[in-house]
Amino acid sequence: MIVERALLADGGRRHRRQRRLTLLLTLRAVAGLSVLAGLVFAILAFGLWFAFAGNGEQFALRIVAALALVFAAGQLLSWLWQPSSEIAGVTLSRLEAPGLYDELDRLCVYYRLAPIERVMIGSDINATVVQLPQLGLWGPLQTTLVVGLPLLHSLSPEQMRAILAHELSHLALQRRQLAAWAAQSRAWWHRVLMAMEEDQTVVGWLATRLLSWHAYGYLIGSVELAHLEEFEADAAAAEIVGAPCLGEALIEVAMKERYLREEYWDAVMSQFECPGQGGPILPFREMGVGVALGFRRSEQAGRMGELLQADPGLELHPCLNDRLAAIQVAPYSIFAKGPSAADSYLGEAASDLACRLDRAWCMALAPCCE
Repeated sequence: MIVERALLADGGRRHRRQRRLTLLLTLRAVAGLSVLAGLVFAILAFGLWFAFAGNGEQFALRIVAALALVFAAGQLLSWLWQPSSEIAGVTLSRLEAPGLYDELDRLCVYYRLAPIERVMIGSDINATVVQLPQLGLWGPLQTTLVVGLPLLHSLSPEQMRAILAHELSHLALQRRQLAAWAAQSRAWWHRVLMAMEEDQTVVGWLATRLLSWHAYGYLIGSVELAHLEEFEADAAAAEIVGAPCLGEALIEVAMKERYLREEYWDAVMSQFECPGQGGPILPFREMGVGVALGFRRSEQAGRMGELLQADPGLELHPCLNDRLAAIQVAPYSIFAKGPSAADSYLGEAASDLACRLDRAWCMALAPCCE
């Protein structure tokens, strides 16, 4: 009883801190975007007035000064115009994966959400829900679920359902109506700050120095908010699939992500560096077998302690140990049994998706690969 009360108290404190951070960071982002937009219009207006004011005296000098102001306004506008990057992946239709779409439909009904508009298969061991304005920086928001093919190969259908529930929890709890646009504003302002930092001009250098204190605080606050949102989404997903199932999924993802990063992709790149050995390099086509058999033979399965002790730093996800403790699941080593989520949800479409991802991988990293 004492432990349960402590956990409830922690959850209440997290929720209050999350609400305060959400409001504070949103206000900072909106204020920053508004000030930057106001500066652009003010500089342009002053430049036009300065160029054509007076009775023709020193007209050439005024034109040169006005052009300098227009250049400065252009620099500010280039920072402000920072639409989101295009989503990388392969679009998956309902006909190709009816089982996956049916699972998403059930979760959307539970959360009282509109059906997911688009599902894409990515190349990372990750899943995320992305909302982007259809016109770049404004317009109706289009919701896309991106699920990595490595993730589908790494989890059982039940574990995959837990991850899907977690992702849709973000949408239901933190991205409804005005909250969705608040999140867009915060992400937009973060991209603006990054553009300032990457600008090598004098204007960029000066703006970066003036706003360094704000940018650092905004980054730290954003990471903390992301962690709090992860805890909230974990708690909501645990109510649907059960805490043990969600805990298994989190452990499985963490362990297999490390296996893929430290062993599987190292082996792939070693083969890429020696193209004369063996046939064509098709990492995604072979990934199902690599995860199912290679992970069991790998020493990664016995190294879970390292994952539990890892410091998340500025990562957007809390450390595994904290996430498991929050849902009251003890860490333990597991092996997913039975068919993978890729087999259950994708079926025959998995091979075609792997082929398309292999083709994109070859074009990006191995132009000579056929």
